[in-house]
Amino acid sequence: MNIAVCGAGVAGVAVARGLVRNGHRVVLFDQFDKPQPVGSGLMLQPVGLQALRLLELCEPQTSAVVTRIVGFRSDRIRSRP
Repeated sequence: MNIAVCGAGVAGVAVARGLVRNGHRVVLFDQFDKPQPVGSGLMLQPVGLQALRLLELCEPQTSAVVTRIVGFRSDRIRSRP
């Protein structure tokens, strides 16, 4: 089959890779011309990292264990005058 995948995020790339492995022709569309860091963080659970490794989309050394997360609710942050 000829398949178009829209979005080259984690899910889009993983789906495209899986489809190609199953013999399909895939065109991957994204708003960017080429992959590049965009400055945002990304957290995946260990099972997600394992899935990416099985698809050969992630090397073991590209991940780090997160031991603590501090978050803030935006509705509780008051702007300063």
